[in-house]
This record gives sequence, structure tokens and C-alpha cells, in this order.
Amino acid sequence: MKIKKYYLKDVKSVKLKKKSINNSTLTVINDFDIDFKIRRVFTVSSGNNEERGDHAHYKCSQFLFCVQGSIDVELYDGIKKKKIKLDNKTKGIIIPPTIWSKQIYQNKNSVLIVCCDIYYNENEYINDINKFENLKSK
Repeated sequence: MKIKKYYLKDVKSVKLKKKSINNSTLTVINDFDIDFKIRRVFTVSSGNNEERGDHAHYKCSQFLFCVQGSIDVELYDGIKKKKIKLDNKTKGIIIPPTIWSKQIYQNKNSVLIVCCDIYYNENEYINDINKFENLKSK
């Protein structure tokens, strides 16, 4: 199976539009904000300083944004590492395939929304860091 390799330079920050209406805030995701068709959406909430993710994907791109609290996203492309803080409802990131990602929940009330471009497939996950590093070194 031929896998296209991506690197940290391919991770994109996305600024979502926000509008205040009658003492409330509306955050909008338009199809031009995300450069892929959304096939699956899920939410993740976890306790303070809990880690989630800690894997990569062969083909799946993901759009992550935090709708409550604060989440540190640690990214690794097999060469370099980078940390991005998601703590604003209008800031998100697009993580392409073959980027290792781990999320550290900074508050017990933090909630992450993840939008994916493919349906769930257990075989699509790279859960072993050594296997990931081997794939990226070829």
C-alpha cells in the first residue's frame, strides 16, 4: 500500500468565524474552512491532564477544535515535534494523514470536536510509535 507522507508544515491552522447574537456566540464552520468532505464527526471529553489520541492515520485527515476548556495538541511527523494549544472556539487545526497526534486535556471540562474525511476503520490507525517511525523513515 502506497502511503503519502505529510509533515508538520502540512498541518494547517483554521480561524473560524464568530458572531455575537443576543448575548450568545455563534461559531460557524463553512465548507471552505476545511479542505475535505466531512464523513465522520465525534466529540471527546476527558479529565484534567488526561491524554487521548496518541496515534496517527494512514489516510485520514482530521479537523480538531476545542469548544470548551483547553487542550494541548502534540504533533510529531517522524522528524520534528510541535505543540498547539486549542483554547478558543474559533481556532482549529487540520491534521493530515501520517502525523502522530496526542491531545492533553488541560481542564476536566474540556471538549474536543473531531471531523474526519473517512469513515471509521480500525485498520486505518497507526497505534505503535515504532511502526510509525519506520513508515516515515522509508
